[in-house]
Amino acid sequence: MTVYADAASGDAAPLRTIAGAATQLLSAWFVAVDSVNGELYVADFIGQAVCVYPLHADGDVAPIRSLIHGANSGLDEPRAVVIDAVNDEIYVLSFNDSIRVFPRTASGDVAPARVIAGGNTLLDNPLGLVLDVVHDELITTSYNVGGAGVPGVLVFWNASTADGNVAPTRSIAGGNTQMGAFTNYV
Repeated sequence: MTVYADAASGDAAPLRTIAGAATQLLSAWFVAVDSVNGELYVADFIGQAVCVYPLHADGDVAPIRSLIHGANSGLDEPRAVVIDAVNDEIYVLSFNDSIRVFPRTASGDVAPARVIAGGNTLLDNPLGLVLDVVHDELITTSYNVGGAGVPGVLVFWNASTADGNVAPTRSIAGGNTQMGAFTNYV
């Protein structure tokens, strides 16, 4: 991973680079910044983990903690992570058509506090994830690969308490949207 200056443009050199064996990263898929707690979260798809680093980490640095794939966490190839600084939680989008909510400081193979999953959620190969703490909404994309899901944007209201096989509050989907069968990131 590389970090650039705010005003970087063109062939700019990175300010910092996080790379090497100590990072324990196999495939950095998504990055989230927690400026409140000074942390950087990385969803590692192939490594099946969410690694957390100090915000200003540089070089071949080990994570300060990691959520890992296991029987308790239920993480499966995490695709995205977002931070809820208000409720001190993180939301992890997992390849197994679920959104798993953990305490922000969770580490290891720990059970999530909540899981949004099941046929009513319409999650089918979700990719992007956004948390709107002002409106308490969780927004994701989903594209149908033969499951119960629907290609489109799914919005879950009451994100701070959503749990289980809950239906989205609303969705943006259908022929008029011109999204097609593959809805990418939000």
